Amino acid sequence: MVRFFSFLVGIFTYKNAAFCLPCYLFNTPSAHPKCNAYTVKGFNVWRKVKDGKNCAFLNHVGKDPNSTHKKVEKSCEDLMRQSQHLPQVFNRYSSQEIENNRLQLKTTVEAIRYLTFQGCSFRGHDESKKSLNRGNFLQLFKAFASNNEKIAEVILDKAPKYASYISPNIQKEILHVFSMKVKKAIREEIGDAKFCLIVDESRDESKKEQMAVVLRFVDKDGFVREPFFGLVHVSNTSAVTLEDGIYTLYWQGYDGASNMRGEWNGLQALILKDCPYAYYIHCLAHRLQLALVAVSHEIVPIHHFFTKLASVVNIVGASCKCNEELKRAQAADIEYMISIDELENGRGLNQIGTLQRPGDTRWSSHFKSVSNLIKMFSATCSVLLNIIEDGTNAFQQGDVDAANEAMTSFEFVFILHLIKEIMAIIDILCQALQSKSQDILHAIRVKSFCEARNIDIPEMNAHYVVRQGRARCQEDYFTVAEHYRHYKYNVVQHPEFKSLSTIPDLSQWLVSTRKATIFPLVYRIIVLVLTLPVSTATTERSFLAMRIVKTRLRNKMEDEFLTDSLIIYIEREIAEKLSIESIVNEFRDMKERRIPF
Repeated sequence: MVRFFSFLVGIFTYKNAAFCLPCYLFNTPSAHPKCNAYTVKGFNVWRKVKDGKNCAFLNHVGKDPNSTHKKVEKSCEDLMRQSQHLPQVFNRYSSQEIENNRLQLKTTVEAIRYLTFQGCSFRGHDESKKSLNRGNFLQLFKAFASNNEKIAEVILDKAPKYASYISPNIQKEILHVFSMKVKKAIREEIGDAKFCLIVDESRDESKKEQMAVVLRFVDKDGFVREPFFGLVHVSNTSAVTLEDGIYTLYWQGYDGASNMRGEWNGLQALILKDCPYAYYIHCLAHRLQLALVAVSHEIVPIHHFFTKLASVVNIVGASCKCNEELKRAQAADIEYMISIDELENGRGLNQIGTLQRPGDTRWSSHFKSVSNLIKMFSATCSVLLNIIEDGTNAFQQGDVDAANEAMTSFEFVFILHLIKEIMAIIDILCQALQSKSQDILHAIRVKSFCEARNIDIPEMNAHYVVRQGRARCQEDYFTVAEHYRHYKYNVVQHPEFKSLSTIPDLSQWLVSTRKATIFPLVYRIIVLVLTLPVSTATTERSFLAMRIVKTRLRNKMEDEFLTDSLIIYIEREIAEKLSIESIVNEFRDMKERRIPF
């Protein structure tokens, strides 16, 4: 409640008492004790805060537009308005100068947005005027100036020396404004909807542990959304440290790491202490991968097969020379297969590939490794034979000869094709689990879910309550079962219903046809089911984006700069809708500027 009023009217707490910042700054002291409650002593009668119309905070604000609080609030707004600050009053600028200043800043904002969308760096190694390459940001400025005379007259050398607004600090401030407005748009889109928190951690290019936070919810149109909400640097990956970055949530979705799922000290256990209603879901894609890894290790022939497979991949990919030989051998093999009509020829077909090493933590890596080896089996054998013939190291020749002998054995080839057939089926499931629109009903049923979470299942023979607090007790009442029979006639037997194949499609259709308001309980169940996450694939994708943005050459990026860049890079659909004017206004109001915009 206090947080809400702090956002609304400037009320904050200090030593278990509430104070009003606008009244503290501008209201004159009074002899009446009630007038000084929010300015001198502080208000601490908390039982009167949530008292409906008699709420002490609401009474302090007052309904009259000329109330004392609203007058001082207007004075506080005037204080924050830069146009009334003394430097702006004494240093008068013409309308043309203000227009030029605004054009200069708009050019800066546009350049920052463009470079962030592309995941490019801003600064260059040498940004001096004599440099032939002053970095992406300044070079983009020069490109803007070369195509627009008005821009050329107000930027770089033509800009005021004390306010050119191209420094790294200004770039970061504007980027932060973008990021905050994207976050605000996401919060407004969530509104009062229930949401899920999907969390995962990974190491960036500078060896820092970063925790990605993704929110999953169903928007007002019935679509499942999983926006990226931020990246939090954690000093270590203990569950207590990870918990510090998390506040309120409804569901949880983590991967299977011990620091996430531990029964006593894992992150999910610590969160459940503070939020007992937060339902924990172990990422199903990770669970599938763990099952595959367990099988590959515990079944002896399969374990030997993947050990030999890893040895072959390591030998062939050990040097650039071997990779080039593999590509040439593969190209010759593809050309021969096309000549005897074993392969179809066409655009995008028969691409030259590479062998992939199976990894215990990379989804679908075992299937891709097996599939690639089958495609390049002849080329790989050719490379191994060449290494044996041309090898100068006896130890290397021995290892390669053993790998070649193992690879050409019947047992290896049999298991290779057997694993490929089995994992082709499993890979379909793995890819489906990584889909954003995947819902939990592919794994559990509604009834068992309700029973496990102590959710009351309505008695189908009970009276149906039309409005909250009012039951129809007349003789012509109808039961819950009869109410949902109307759902069957109104929804299930609708001609468009037959074309719906998934629960997300049903959710969107109920909203578009306004049947979600007719059957609110049905729609609520659908929304809760869709909110439950199936996998942490979105956080994995955010880490891929992190590796694009924070490269080896940009490994000194600050944490806030990295987070702001990633939010705009990943949620570019929202960032692209933000107007340049709104960014300029927000940047102007952040603090006092040297020149007006």
